[in-house]
Amino acid sequence: MLQTLKTYATLGPQDRLAMVYANLKELRDNNQAHWQGAVHRQAKCLCVTAPGTRRHAVLQSTKKRLRNQGLQPEQVCFINPGDCLRRGRLSLPLLLKRLSNEYRLAQSQGFRACDICCDMLALHSLQPRLSPLLDALTNGFQDQQPSALLLHFPKRGLPPDVFQTLLQFGSLVLLDGRIRRNIRRLPATSPPARRPKHSLELLHGIERYNRVLDQNAALFALFEQHGPAFCVVDDQARMIHWNRAFAGLTGLDHDREALSLPLSAVFHPGSPPAIGPALPDQGPCSTVGELVGPGGEPIPVTLATHVVPDARTQNTCLRLVTVHELNPDPGAKDALSRAEKQYQRIFELSRRGLVRVAADGTILHANQTFSDMLGYRFQEALHGQGMRWWKANCTVAEQYLTLFREIRESGSVSRYELEILDATKQPRQLLLDAFAADDRKDGELSFIAVVEDVTEQKKSERQLLHQAFHDQLTELPNKALLMNRMAMALQRTKRCKNNLFALAFLDIDDFKRVTTLGHVLGDQVLVKVARKIMRSVRNVDTVSRFGGDEFVILLDGIEDEHEAVRILDRVREELALPMPLSSGQELVCTVSAGLVLSPGYASTTDMLRDADTAMYKAKTGNKGNIHLFKLSRRKTSPTADISSRDLSKAMDHGEFRLHYQPIFRIAGSRIVGFEALIRWQHPGHGLLHPAEFLSLAEKSGHILALAHWVLGTACAQMRTWQLNFPCDPPLTICTNLSAEQFMYPGIVQSVQSALEATGLDERSLKLEFSRTAMARSGNIGELLMRLKELDVQLSIDDFGMGYSTLLHLQRYPFVPIDTLKIDRSVISRLTDHADYQEMVWTTIMLAHGLGVEVVAEGVETSEQLALLAEMNCDHAQGYLFSKPLESDPAGKFLQSHIHKKPLMGKRTENPRGQTLART
Repeated sequence: MLQTLKTYATLGPQDRLAMVYANLKELRDNNQAHWQGAVHRQAKCLCVTAPGTRRHAVLQSTKKRLRNQGLQPEQVCFINPGDCLRRGRLSLPLLLKRLSNEYRLAQSQGFRACDICCDMLALHSLQPRLSPLLDALTNGFQDQQPSALLLHFPKRGLPPDVFQTLLQFGSLVLLDGRIRRNIRRLPATSPPARRPKHSLELLHGIERYNRVLDQNAALFALFEQHGPAFCVVDDQARMIHWNRAFAGLTGLDHDREALSLPLSAVFHPGSPPAIGPALPDQGPCSTVGELVGPGGEPIPVTLATHVVPDARTQNTCLRLVTVHELNPDPGAKDALSRAEKQYQRIFELSRRGLVRVAADGTILHANQTFSDMLGYRFQEALHGQGMRWWKANCTVAEQYLTLFREIRESGSVSRYELEILDATKQPRQLLLDAFAADDRKDGELSFIAVVEDVTEQKKSERQLLHQAFHDQLTELPNKALLMNRMAMALQRTKRCKNNLFALAFLDIDDFKRVTTLGHVLGDQVLVKVARKIMRSVRNVDTVSRFGGDEFVILLDGIEDEHEAVRILDRVREELALPMPLSSGQELVCTVSAGLVLSPGYASTTDMLRDADTAMYKAKTGNKGNIHLFKLSRRKTSPTADISSRDLSKAMDHGEFRLHYQPIFRIAGSRIVGFEALIRWQHPGHGLLHPAEFLSLAEKSGHILALAHWVLGTACAQMRTWQLNFPCDPPLTICTNLSAEQFMYPGIVQSVQSALEATGLDERSLKLEFSRTAMARSGNIGELLMRLKELDVQLSIDDFGMGYSTLLHLQRYPFVPIDTLKIDRSVISRLTDHADYQEMVWTTIMLAHGLGVEVVAEGVETSEQLALLAEMNCDHAQGYLFSKPLESDPAGKFLQSHIHKKPLMGKRTENPRGQTLART
């Protein structure tokens, strides 16, 4: 009702918006939305912000992210206020001159509008008195060269008086992602009656005042356009808002903002409105007067005044004044009756449920939509008067008691969830926006609730959540849910050493023989085996279908290994019973099981790997065996005798090598770059891979020197290849960053020095890091942002070994990740298991939705490549193309493949038979 809806796509040249942000994520989101709106409006954005700050880095990163969404490079211009200093202070003439020059440049570039965005933290540090600065921007620039003005400032970090100054100039306020009308702008001359103790009180006051707008936007829109004439009057008898009907009576402009227009200006001098000072406890009152009509004619009216508490201070109130025209015509009463019927009709025909409830719980009135939600006729809905109806029909008593309490205390609730039984005693999930309606005779407030039935929506959300963590065929937990429960079990083990659990990896013996009977019968067997396993284990255990004919059982809280074996014996005994099939046949299944116990494990991945190994050991013997894996059975590494001293000698003698594995773009089978992989040519053990010596390098402190050597060597080699084999876009080189390097404060300088020394373009370098590095580094968000400032590309490795990578990314949404790698362990099972195909498909779709490219590692067969092409995977590497090569063979490989014809034809069908369109 009081809010003029504004979006970034419709900002006007005189709009002033105070953009309040709580953290860097909100700053990024606000500016991303603003710049997307600027693309729609063809507007140029002038950002006054100081380089070297984290805020500036976020804005730079956001600008790069939006390049693919229509944002032109020159559409966002950064202005350093430090260039406009005179004697250490911000010079307003210099700043306005710079803005004027950029404004004229924007016009010459063909932009239709110009927006000015100011980082108020940066400006406040250079100009503590903001009033002259803001006055110069609004009166000295905005009025002469119409431009939208956006003031960026944090919820915390500025004194309350600075907030007061800023809010004087902002007609709109962006709070928590919503643009709100700043009705309560502070007067420029007179201070508020009670000066806020904290800057957040000012923002909370605006939010409280605007909160009523969110209760029922559709209903407010009806009253705004078609309701009775009304205006809103502040404590100084000035109109700050009026609706279309009031504008029709008075001839005022409905679309313009009301700025300090006295209420007496629309009344005849001899008939001033008798509206006294409003008090917080004052009830509704009525008076009469004569409005000045559009042609100057007097219009007799009655005025009903309702007191609205002022959000800014407890000592003053606003007043909602409704105006009804007095008509001496005898038919006036009939006209009023017709109007009441019209509003009653609006109430009844609303597509949202509307209900009015007394303070004692009595349902005073409900529209047909609300009655239909619960399957009642109106009389039935009123049958249970008072709180008895709510007590009998609300499934959770605390819900309705809290609803009534919050409305009594705060006057409104928003998005409140309530579960009520319908006429058939089935629970319905309702979502309420409610607000106090008026004063009743007993002094208590009734309230009006706008109700939405979200039962089906909640049901769909539960189904989606269930599908995300359960196997569709057997309804058992899937790998994601299993890994989550394993991680929780490991955490409990760390807290309580006596807590013991086990993991059993089961595989159906000779299942291929079953599938020869047909896939339908094969699915029946899997479902029946799943049910038999579930009947054999305890309630606390988790049975998961891991993929294909593999099942994993998490045996939680066991006494010892004997109890785990006894449970598996029950599983085998249950499976030994013949199971009838729909074909009339009976089948007996056996399973081979690998078993591991939790002591000695710190990783769910290691535990799962050893259980899988034990299962294959069980399969080598007789069918239906159980093999117990013990940590002591692991073979000692042949390189266990390597010491830190050997590493030092190896670096001095140049024993380390870089091997390069080519990376191909799947569409067109074109080589796009290499991944640099370190090797150690050990004099005694031969060629060693990173897994055999990197952990020692990290513990001994040699990892940083080794990483610096890898960066320099890889960048130099790629620069040589780029000069010898120019192509568009240029070839890229990918190097790995370990967790130890992420904690090294000089990593950014190391990358920068390698680029400067070799002359390699920043976009040609990809820095690859793993989930482990993300988890171990506490300041990874800041570090990634600093690396992105170098304009290098960032890639995440080993995706598919765990399911928390994308959750980690959500913690740092302001850092654009360029590439996501799917681990070879997933790709190797791609053609054998439909579950892995679904997982890879979902990963690619999600990554593309975030603007991230996908690389598949370990591609070894043409069938895997064909599936990846159907899934629109971007890049691939693996032995199908080439094993990792030393620099000379890699150069020859590049020479022979740089312009080679495609390895395979383009495929456009995905596994589901749907046509794909690459974006």
